[in-house]
Amino acid sequence: MSSDYLIDLESSNEYSQNIEENNKKNQQNLSLFRSDSFFIDFEQQSTIIVNPVQEYNKEINNKKVGRKKLDKKIKKQSKDRNLNDYKKNICRNILRHAIKSMINDQDCIAYISELVDDSKQLSIYYNRQLELITGYRVLRDQLIQLKDDDLLVRNRKQAFKQYLLWYLKTKATAMILRGESQNPEEYLRYKNEVLMYYIHQPHEWMSNNPQWLNGSTTTMNRQFQVNSDEEYI
Repeated sequence: MSSDYLIDLESSNEYSQNIEENNKKNQQNLSLFRSDSFFIDFEQQSTIIVNPVQEYNKEINNKKVGRKKLDKKIKKQSKDRNLNDYKKNICRNILRHAIKSMINDQDCIAYISELVDDSKQLSIYYNRQLELITGYRVLRDQLIQLKDDDLLVRNRKQAFKQYLLWYLKTKATAMILRGESQNPEEYLRYKNEVLMYYIHQPHEWMSNNPQWLNGSTTTMNRQFQVNSDEEYI
């Protein structure tokens, strides 16, 4: 019986040792699970997962910002284009009235007769050019005297220039105010700040905007000087 007891005791001790070894292994595994290296690896894996999401959101936001800038640029270009077209229409409308008045307004006919001997011929010439003078570029070419121009052409351009200045000073304002324009202020501003200046200085005429104006210069205090000498380029 004593031998059986010893066997049971040894078995019990062996069982206890096995339990203790298993407990140590479990503690080691638990320690490994709780180690810093695990959390570092976990954080790295988490970063790998989160970063693509952040990059995607950043890319979406950049696209939205870029689209807004593009839309803003397109709107500005469209607004500038519409404004340029509107000013071109103002220029054309004022010129049409001025040229038509050369043959149907007695004051204009009388003034032209003081400028040239054959006033009728001058009026007929520019009325034939009426559909071609659609903006400042064509008008500028009708005002600038070239070296190759003969005396007849130079006299015609000079007479046309003098007539336009006279018309703008004496006739244009009344025409604008009694006309059908929905924005007479803009017409008057264009007449005063663009036409009145650049007809004096056609070689400087590069746009429908009064580029000679600055913050300290206004239409009221700008003194126009008529150059009576012939202009050549």
